[in-house]
Amino acid sequence: MTLLGILLFYILAAELYVYGFSRNGSLTDYDYILLLGANGDLKSTVTRDRASNAAKAKSRWPHAQLILSGDEKRGEVAVYKILLSKEGHTDFLEEGKSKNTWDNIQNSRPLMAQANPRVLIVTSEYHQPRALAMARSLGMKAEAFGEDPRRYKKALLFFIKERFSNLKYFPQMLFHKIF
Repeated sequence: MTLLGILLFYILAAELYVYGFSRNGSLTDYDYILLLGANGDLKSTVTRDRASNAAKAKSRWPHAQLILSGDEKRGEVAVYKILLSKEGHTDFLEEGKSKNTWDNIQNSRPLMAQANPRVLIVTSEYHQPRALAMARSLGMKAEAFGEDPRRYKKALLFFIKERFSNLKYFPQMLFHKIF
């Protein structure tokens, strides 16, 4: 019974941590717009929605520098460049070494010139809480942006994946927040 109690405590702590560090705050202006990678091609609805949301954010905050982050071995950044070019956005920084959300945020940080940048993280709605908690754990002043205009076929799978990812990355987030 003790092991079950520890497991339940860990699950609850991870979910509360992500929830607590994922509430949108009071930032109204941004230095950077960070578009997080999505494992998909030009036909992927998740990829298209994220690119569309990045274009909306760039139009709303035209002075903010757009950073495209993802795994370029899978073509994530290249697909974003194509989609954003169609929207008239061609000025961006690129980070193409990331394999996951933690890498997206950590690897994009050196591209930001300011010591304490204000970052708008563009990603899918289901992904925003963990991405925002990760960015804030790494000391960024961050907010999340983007809406999913349609229900994804894999919505339940995405929900379950986020729960497991919260458990996986909770120790890293907590460590970086404390130390």
